[in-house]
Amino acid sequence: GLRRGLVIVQVALSAVLLVGAGLFLRTLVSALSVAPGYDIDRVLLTTVDFGAAGIAPPAAPPMGERMLAEVRAIPGVDAAAFGNIVPFSGALVSRPAAPESEPMSSDSENDFLVPYSVVSPDYFRTLGMGVRGRDFTTSDGPQAPRVMIINDTLAQRHWPGQDPIGKRMKLSAAAGPLYEIVGVVSDGKYVSLTEEQHPYMYLPWLQTPRPRVALHVRAAGAPSAVAGSVRNALRAVNSEVPTLAPRTLRDYVDRSIGTQRVVARLLFVFGAVALVVAAVGVYAATERTRGSRRPRRASRRSGPAARVAERGARERRTRGGNRSRTGAESSHRLDAVRRQRDRPAVLRRRRLCAGAHDVRGSADSGAPRHSRRSTRRIERRLMRFRSLITNLFRRDRVERDLDAELRAYVEMLADEKV
Repeated sequence: GLRRGLVIVQVALSAVLLVGAGLFLRTLVSALSVAPGYDIDRVLLTTVDFGAAGIAPPAAPPMGERMLAEVRAIPGVDAAAFGNIVPFSGALVSRPAAPESEPMSSDSENDFLVPYSVVSPDYFRTLGMGVRGRDFTTSDGPQAPRVMIINDTLAQRHWPGQDPIGKRMKLSAAAGPLYEIVGVVSDGKYVSLTEEQHPYMYLPWLQTPRPRVALHVRAAGAPSAVAGSVRNALRAVNSEVPTLAPRTLRDYVDRSIGTQRVVARLLFVFGAVALVVAAVGVYAATERTRGSRRPRRASRRSGPAARVAERGARERRTRGGNRSRTGAESSHRLDAVRRQRDRPAVLRRRRLCAGAHDVRGSADSGAPRHSRRSTRRIERRLMRFRSLITNLFRRDRVERDLDAELRAYVEMLADEKV
């Protein structure tokens, strides 16, 4: 009962683990099949920190434009741009944003929070994102009217069924400039492949400079092929601006789902191990139940003394046909049995069987072939019994049992001689 209960618990736990691993794998596969909204296989990224070199934020965009010109001149580079937020890096910065006609107070600003990024011109072409309207240009400078680009989700939230291009939004409850929407981009994934779609907006780097940005480079082939050239181009403009080791956008995507992959693998391994253990337990319980129902032989239930007594009874039943044996033959057999004590146990068993065969009568030498086969079969069974006894009991106990058998056999021969 307890054993069966443990086996059932093992099977249930292994099934739960395997089902959980399957669900995790299905979620992971579905996440990998989601379109992130970017061309993640051809984009190279490296962080450029103008602030670490002592460059003020207003002076960063002009130097950044010179760096972009050098990078775009590299063979194998299709496009390049700056952005302060790298997709799938885990960073998410928000600020309030509402249509100009919608009231927003300082107390309700949190209800209008929208994540955003500060990007330079040509950013959307670098990432392979389509823009309805226009992209940011170098004319969108500090003195130009404020502009912005939003995604489809934000456009549908405030202007469902309408064209949001030309509409204006305010980014603060206090009095401030209004931002005109000049373009709408398709939705994308910003933090994780499994996230729900949410609003997003983009502001021009020339109007909202940031001292620390990430250089996005779109390569014509493998991004790693142009990594060294990109670093040399940045150092050629200003060697004091530190840059980090370049990484591909695919690396950021893989890292964003790394936890799900590890959990799915661990669940699968644990479930497989538990299933194997449960299968072994079921097999052991089945074999034990089958063995308990299988009838056992009487020879295994009885001890050595009972087997000796049974053998003596068989010899006494056959003693009637051996009355004609002479006293010399009986004395010869008695001496042969006494010499067995100095021989190995296996030889003693074989000679003991031979002596038992002779006791049944010398006239059996002309017995049919099937009788001789029966004798050999008995010999093999006795040898098998000897091996089993040696494995189950200690050597001294086996020796005592064999001595008891010999004494019983000697006494049987002595009775026959008398």
